[in-house]
Amino acid sequence: MRSRLAALMPFLILLLVLLVAYLPLSTFYFGMKNDAFSDNFPNKFFLSEAIHAGQLPLWNPYMNYGLPIYADMGFAFYNPITWFFALIGYNAYTLTAEVLLYIYLGGVFMLRLGRFFGFTKKICLVIAAMYMCSGFYTGCLQYINFLTAAAFLPLALLTMLQLFNNPGFKSSFWFAAACYAVFAGGHPAIPIALVYFLIALIILLFVYLPHYRRQAKQIIFSLAISSVLLALFYLPAIYSYINILPFYGRGGPAQQALSTQAGFTPVAWLSFLFPFSTAANTNFFGTDVAMRNGFFSVTGFICVSLSKKSKQLYTRVLLIAALFMLLLSTGGWIKEMLFSKLPLLQYVRYNGEYRVFSILCFCVLAGFVLQHLQQGEKTLSRRFNWAFITVALSCCCILIVLAATSHLGVNALLGILKQPLPAAQKIKVLLAGALPGFLTASAVLTLVVSLLSLMAVKKHRFNLLAGIVLCDVAFNCIIYLPVTGVGQVTLKHIQSVYNTSPKGIPIPPLVPIKNIDTLDAKSTGLVGDITYYNKLIGTTKLTDYPSYFTATATYFNNRTLVNQVSTHPFIFTKKAAPATAAISIQQFTPTVIHVLVNGPADDTLVLLQNNYRFWHATVNGQNTPIATAYTTFLSVKIKKGNNDVVFYYQDRWLGFCLLISLAAFIVSLSVVARQSITGKLPVQNL
Repeated sequence: MRSRLAALMPFLILLLVLLVAYLPLSTFYFGMKNDAFSDNFPNKFFLSEAIHAGQLPLWNPYMNYGLPIYADMGFAFYNPITWFFALIGYNAYTLTAEVLLYIYLGGVFMLRLGRFFGFTKKICLVIAAMYMCSGFYTGCLQYINFLTAAAFLPLALLTMLQLFNNPGFKSSFWFAAACYAVFAGGHPAIPIALVYFLIALIILLFVYLPHYRRQAKQIIFSLAISSVLLALFYLPAIYSYINILPFYGRGGPAQQALSTQAGFTPVAWLSFLFPFSTAANTNFFGTDVAMRNGFFSVTGFICVSLSKKSKQLYTRVLLIAALFMLLLSTGGWIKEMLFSKLPLLQYVRYNGEYRVFSILCFCVLAGFVLQHLQQGEKTLSRRFNWAFITVALSCCCILIVLAATSHLGVNALLGILKQPLPAAQKIKVLLAGALPGFLTASAVLTLVVSLLSLMAVKKHRFNLLAGIVLCDVAFNCIIYLPVTGVGQVTLKHIQSVYNTSPKGIPIPPLVPIKNIDTLDAKSTGLVGDITYYNKLIGTTKLTDYPSYFTATATYFNNRTLVNQVSTHPFIFTKKAAPATAAISIQQFTPTVIHVLVNGPADDTLVLLQNNYRFWHATVNGQNTPIATAYTTFLSVKIKKGNNDVVFYYQDRWLGFCLLISLAAFIVSLSVVARQSITGKLPVQNL
């Protein structure tokens, strides 16, 4: 029993660090900001509602007149964790729990990665906390798809290194499975960056570690097997994306124009030591506030600066890879130059999140130095002391400048405290409003941590040093979350909006589109457009969800056409008036819409759903060709009198791809299980 508890203790401590560091989130009191609910939640909510209604959730009829969510590159449809929470039931609270789970998984996999490098349990815990509470997670908390992919990056690195050490089918399978988890995160940017990161690592490992070159053929063969397995596992997504890409739009012109300003700029590297220096709302950093924070502890940063003195074989490889990814995360003219020439990168709008690869490498590099310090390496300890003295003196200079330029006075603080708000929310408002003061606090905190760490190293008290690092990352995480991650609105308030949504997938009423109620701009920015949740069909403008059909955008740009269509319900006849009098909806599901139409003359029936290649129709039991009406919508010809019309969505090849993917996974897992029981098969016999 004691041995089991000892084995679980690092994971329990890591869970405690998560709950404390992310206290504004783990209390389930405040909700996440911006994209978390307005953009990431809608399709998750629909997926959950469709599953609980016993219906096939392939087509979301509420998203800008319909979108195939299984082909949406911005939605983690192929992520098993998404389906797990959908089965539980998505709401504001379960979405928060899902985000916490991804952050925790990132820490858990860093623990496993640390063990691969031979770190002690304490060091594994420290580097896991660094990664889990880093500025990437606190800065990008609202971008859930980034977190989903980032959680599995340590696992991808771990399984690749295991493949290099022990090439074979088993290693190939686990490496492919780890990469699949990253690719299934629901956002193309980080998977694209993962390809570059892994290629850089593979080249560097062969260059700097000679023993890998001696078994290069086996390693390359195993990597090829991993690539094939990954393609098979991810086949349904690949097939779906290829089909939709010619008709697919993502983001708007304004976002594209800002893309070069969404990198992790060299000025933002200040956050490695002073995370609050990047919190101020200023153009000085030349990038979005969510892309500025790269903090992973003061101690960790100093350790990385000394990592060149480490004799570990992997040090140089990880350091060069980290600098390479830091270059790819930079915006401005560097991004314009690189991203226009390198394959796939031209599709990446926001590249500031690529700093997560550098942070991952930096955390491991810090682990090497901490290991040397724990073992009492004297030369490195002396260098460590001088490095911290340098940081402390720099902090004193910066502190003087910040104190002289701070604009937050005592009266402003008192004004915030006097606001008639609940105590918890008052603290939140105070934190959000005191950003100039945080600039000074950042330098003070860095100075204190530097001095405490220096004292711990001098007295050879590694437990104290580890505790300082944990407190450092946890405290910075708590304080920085209100800047970019957690808003001032409670989860209870957010959920109250979702509670107004009818359950399941009901038959929508035949009301004119222009009569459908909307939310005010502030509420829409908080929870997303009401059309995602009210179970009605129709909107008079392109909503802010980043994925859409280009034909739909063209339709909304024609305001005359929009005004004309908006006088009708979501299904109507072009000629008959009143159109709704002759239409009776018999069935409405995401993939089947069955209506009876009694027309006074030959006519055209229009269904306000985007015309995508997998929609089919029958009229009175006969297959009928679908035409495009009003730029983007479905329409069929009907005859005078009674017409039994069925629109149905059917993508047979998707099912075939799913079967191939599932069969490949089951067969591969069976082979791995057999190898685990009978012993490793030689690579040449694979």
